[in-house]
Amino acid sequence: MADGPGDNHIALPLVTSMFLGDRWEYLFHPGHTRLRAYGERALAPGEHWLALPAEDVWVFPSA
Repeated sequence: MADGPGDNHIALPLVTSMFLGDRWEYLFHPGHTRLRAYGERALAPGEHWLALPAEDVWVFPSA
């Protein structure tokens, strides 16, 4: 997660965050797109800045 705009940052609406035992998973749902990200702490629902470093982004088309 990021604190504000910068290179490869985007503000997205967070739907929920859930603890997976060793990390937090975040579900963002901007329109018809679903995005999952991981982090070290719980986040409240609402808009958050998400950093998208090129070496860490995976894109999977829906069927």
